[in-house]
Amino acid sequence: MGGGGRYPYPKYVWSPAGGWWSQPANWKMNTFIASCGLALACGAIFFIGLLRSGRVGRRAVRTETTHHNLATISLPQSGR
Repeated sequence: MGGGGRYPYPKYVWSPAGGWWSQPANWKMNTFIASCGLALACGAIFFIGLLRSGRVGRRAVRTETTHHNLATISLPQSGR
């Protein structure tokens, strides 16, 4: 499909992005590992946010009433 063919380029090229038309042998595994790491980091941030969230002087919101079992895990408390 369109765009023309590949043009001649130098044989020995190095760049952080991989050079022209780079297809590393283990790109699928590297992508999988990076995706799992990102999902784990986002999940941890979300979970810690659930634990530390709260409202002062107001009635409880749904997340505070439905996630009551998360309060059993102790984390360092902020200055509240």
